[in-house]
Amino acid sequence: MGIGVHQFKDIFSEEDLKAIHTAIDSIDIPMVNGRYVDTRKNVAGIGINKELGRLQFGGLNNIDDINDKLYKIVSDISDIPLLQDHVICVKYSAEYGQPVLPPHFDHDTNDLVVDFQLSSNTSWDLGVDTKNYEMVDNSAVIFNANEHIHWRPHKTFKDGEYITMVFWRFFNSEKRSDYSHLDLSNNDEILAEANKARDSLGWS
Repeated sequence: MGIGVHQFKDIFSEEDLKAIHTAIDSIDIPMVNGRYVDTRKNVAGIGINKELGRLQFGGLNNIDDINDKLYKIVSDISDIPLLQDHVICVKYSAEYGQPVLPPHFDHDTNDLVVDFQLSSNTSWDLGVDTKNYEMVDNSAVIFNANEHIHWRPHKTFKDGEYITMVFWRFFNSEKRSDYSHLDLSNNDEILAEANKARDSLGWS
């Protein structure tokens, strides 16, 4: 049947948000010569991804209560048994390269992702298939990122603008999926309608 696409607003309490911020602030992100490492040279995926214009890192500890709340939400909307794979925090900013996210599938082994917007000082919606979802702080869009094409509208980030996201990923606990065949080029025909929808929004 599939999971579908679900949007939630005001998903966490103030106490929960404080716990997430505290967990993020406690992370020691590795730097080399005063600069964050490039994720392409770091198998852990921690550091800057200049192609996407973001700083990314995992290692969010002491958020078991938050994980439990999310697990209840995803269990209620999923028709398959799920286990949490990993949590990653991402900060989009021109400081790390111009943020961009063209239509794509995640092409990994997970069956559900929670795209959660933690904090921001600008707006950048999330496109899923051909529909645009408004993203605000403390909101999330939950879907299977290997069944649904997803993307962000064209946007030029100004100096100082940022959006901080947290991604929770879950997999089928009975049989691990393999979506590696969905590692597609940006101009693949299957992405055409999503690219058209993205382009129709213009630039901001």
